[in-house]
Amino acid sequence: RYIASIAAERSTATSDVTTTLNGKIGTLQNDVSAAERAVADFKSKNNIFDDTTGGSMKSQVDQQSDLWAVGATLYEMVAGQPPYRAEDTRRLERLIRSKRPPRALPPSCPHALRAIIGKALAPDPSRRYASAGEFQFDLQAFLEHRPVLAEIERRPWAANATIEVARACLRQATKTLLRARRALKAAQAVAWFGVGMALSVGGTLAWHSWHPRTATTLTAARPAPPVVPAPRIPDGELPELYASEAGRVIAAYRAGSDPALADFDWNKAEIYLARAVALGDTASATKGELALARGYATLERVAGDRYFGIARAQSVAAARADFTEAAQQMPRDADPHLALARLYVYSLHDLEKVLAEFAAAQRLGAALGPREIEQQADAWRMRAEGEAAARPQLARRDAQTAEARYQRIRGFHQVDAHLKELRRLHYGPVRKPAPGRRAWR
Repeated sequence: RYIASIAAERSTATSDVTTTLNGKIGTLQNDVSAAERAVADFKSKNNIFDDTTGGSMKSQVDQQSDLWAVGATLYEMVAGQPPYRAEDTRRLERLIRSKRPPRALPPSCPHALRAIIGKALAPDPSRRYASAGEFQFDLQAFLEHRPVLAEIERRPWAANATIEVARACLRQATKTLLRARRALKAAQAVAWFGVGMALSVGGTLAWHSWHPRTATTLTAARPAPPVVPAPRIPDGELPELYASEAGRVIAAYRAGSDPALADFDWNKAEIYLARAVALGDTASATKGELALARGYATLERVAGDRYFGIARAQSVAAARADFTEAAQQMPRDADPHLALARLYVYSLHDLEKVLAEFAAAQRLGAALGPREIEQQADAWRMRAEGEAAARPQLARRDAQTAEARYQRIRGFHQVDAHLKELRRLHYGPVRKPAPGRRAWR
């Protein structure tokens, strides 16, 4: 979000860069060929050359130089200008190979993002990101406000080092001057306070001497109001309170039909249940609810498009492991099976396991509401769409099953839109139109 806002403010200076590489970083591993074309186009426009070898300007570009170019793109999106500038291409190449740090980034740039860019543009290739996956991991960690690898590592070179030292010295000198001014103002304040206290005490004594009764009344001791201590919660009750607050989130999701995970505070439930376990609540139900809340919190992040490629697959696998653990800890609870069914519908697309998990939930007493019925219909519809061309007969039966379930909950969520999609679904191989006859004159 920070990069997007900076890029929007500097759209005039960096329109070509943001248009060429918009969205390439998040899907770098999923679409390598597109990323390579974008990086090559960026290099050709900005006269950036491979700096990992000692050859000439026409040296072969490798993975390290591609990642360096992505770092240069991030630098330009933040600073509004390329990291290196020169009068001609030969001097530009010499400047890049000189291993000089680029210009200072704006002070508003977060330290974590500054560290990521510095690691990507490190002159020593061994200090840079070894792969696009590591680069993506650090960017994802920055977006989620987690520690990034670039900040943890101790690097011998850091971009903007001279500027940072100068800024630190300037800040120290400013603080020294401010302290001196505060000391002078404090002395003046103490003097005026002494004068005011002398006048106040003198006036009070004079008043008491002239009006002794009034003085006696004013100086009579008044009983202080009773202090009511705040109720202290015994330490033994804290785990139960944490588990109870988290249980409200789970109960609200269970009792409602809202299909959006973002409408429930799963992160809060996960934190409260983790705190309850840390304070000594080792009950299986508490551990199961913790795994359930953690899995739903992960699915909420996946549904919000915060993960891509390998990171997304790993998150889905982690959510599946959490739901499985919840089912083991709570063998008589239907909630973990409903969670697994949702995972198999939208993340793993396995219809057989979807039906098995819903059946297990119903055996444990779960009543399927509109949300679960829509999930069942979505599973049938997705398989029908995937098999419409290769297996049209099976796809027709799946589509009919999905439509029957959609009809039961018309008007709910996206049901009407999915019904229209089913009616537009084409079965069988797509036939190319026969070429028309050409009339000869």
